[in-house]
Amino acid sequence: MSKSLLSLMALFLPLLTSAQMAPCGTQEGRVKWLQDYQENPGAYPKSNATIYVPMKIHIVGNDEGAGHTSLNRTLNAFCQLNEHFKDADIQFFISGEINYINNTLYYAHNYNNGYAMMEEHNVNNVFNCYIVSDPAGNCGYSVYGLGVALSRSCINTGSSTWAHEAGHYLSLPHTFSGWEGYDDFDYTQAAPNFIGNRMVERADSSNCENAGDRFCDTPADYLNYRWNCNSAGFSTITETDPNGIQFHSDGSLIMSYSTDNCTEMRFSEEQIDAMQANLMFDRPYLISSAQPMDAIPEDAMIEYVYPQDGQVLTDTISSITLEWAPIPNAQYYIVNMNPFPFFSFTIYDAIVATNSVTFHGLEANQDYYWQIRPYSSYSTCMRFSQKGTFTTGETITATEELSTLENLNIYPNPVKGNHSVTVVFSAKQREHLQVRILSMTGQQLQSISYEANQGDNNLQLSLNTISSGLYMVELIGVNDRIVRKLMVK
Repeated sequence: MSKSLLSLMALFLPLLTSAQMAPCGTQEGRVKWLQDYQENPGAYPKSNATIYVPMKIHIVGNDEGAGHTSLNRTLNAFCQLNEHFKDADIQFFISGEINYINNTLYYAHNYNNGYAMMEEHNVNNVFNCYIVSDPAGNCGYSVYGLGVALSRSCINTGSSTWAHEAGHYLSLPHTFSGWEGYDDFDYTQAAPNFIGNRMVERADSSNCENAGDRFCDTPADYLNYRWNCNSAGFSTITETDPNGIQFHSDGSLIMSYSTDNCTEMRFSEEQIDAMQANLMFDRPYLISSAQPMDAIPEDAMIEYVYPQDGQVLTDTISSITLEWAPIPNAQYYIVNMNPFPFFSFTIYDAIVATNSVTFHGLEANQDYYWQIRPYSSYSTCMRFSQKGTFTTGETITATEELSTLENLNIYPNPVKGNHSVTVVFSAKQREHLQVRILSMTGQQLQSISYEANQGDNNLQLSLNTISSGLYMVELIGVNDRIVRKLMVK
């Protein structure tokens, strides 16, 4: 592997941080609707079919357009969310396209800016979820009637954070409801009969209808911080109720603060009934009346059409159109391509609604690797395909042979963002050129017209609107097209 490629890889390696976040920043206790519901839950009929809820996903970056959570990671977390809600007969689907927001005040925000973010960007009649860097110092929080904010660092595979906040959004309190904010309690002592003005739930559930979260199938829980489980799935902390009875909190409940590796996470039956009733009777506008799309088959496999796996191309080409057989029920495809066999970061990537995509700026005599992930609004659990490979050839294309432009160079390269670069080249004759900056998927980010003189030319390009990443600078004339890569730090 060349030194230049190693340098390029180093630029993309993620910076690891150890910032500690609170598990949940939801500030509401029992919402008024739940208080009324729990007075007479039998008055609310249950759903006899799966409830489908449209969700608008907003992915937030900073002002420069950096820091967006990857779509791949978002889809993995969304798949996990639906797995957690499967037994509740509630399933979410992605409403429309992902909404990308560039705003530093929202990317890492306090509560006031978080509320402002939701007020500004919420879509009506859907469940709005925002994935940011720092939601007020928490892994996530919910605002009843507005939406949910999630930290990108807390939606890893296996995490229940999204499900926990969605539970809040659908009216559920913590299993330790009433203990929020009591961080200095000595658990070697028996709990008092009241915390603040809230009755403390007893271990024998004798007051479960009036204490704690008021769900009688969620046992007493006083632990208001992240805690680990023993081998049986219960807390390692011994708690003592007001009657002196000792117990351990149930680590399987999503609305507790148990760590994700405790046991298989779940909602209780009474919690499920409450969430269904909340949708049907308080917010029926969140229930989709449309027939859900068929799922992508679990055994679906990507079949590469062009290039065939391992194919050696006869010519060097500055662009290539990748093609694969369509997957049943897939609406979109994420396509990654790299000149190296791993995808911890990607040089070429695209999201397309067809079974083909064109990438530009390929190198001669180079191995390339590509992979594809199909998904739809209703099916986000498919993973990337096995890597396909191909190799470019050494023959120069006719377009480059006819070029009247020579010795194209860009400096400085790499360059820091918000700076400018100088493009130098020689022209064999006077010529009108179009000069463009493109993303690696071919998206035009900047375009200017330039009258090239015969001989040496110098052109300044401003990068004020270009965020960090790898780009292509393209010069196009009547019979010319030359491309060079540009790295912006």
